[in-house]
Amino acid sequence: VHRYHRDDYRELFAAVEPVLVAAGGRPHWGKHHTLDHDGLAAVHDELDAVGQLRAVTDPDGVFRNPYVDRVFGPA
Repeated sequence: VHRYHRDDYRELFAAVEPVLVAAGGRPHWGKHHTLDHDGLAAVHDELDAVGQLRAVTDPDGVFRNPYVDRVFGPA
């Protein structure tokens, strides 16, 4: 599902994502989605490994931001 970047995607995605996830779909990490860490971890088996790698490669949290924390969990 794609939405023009200036249009609010949240209402549409909140309705569509559960259907897609139930069918085995996984959102792209670099695109708009409404899932948090737990929702993404349920469909991306390696998400926690990425979080561990982040802790090793960015121990001071230089590249942290609200989106990264939502997706990978707080460091």
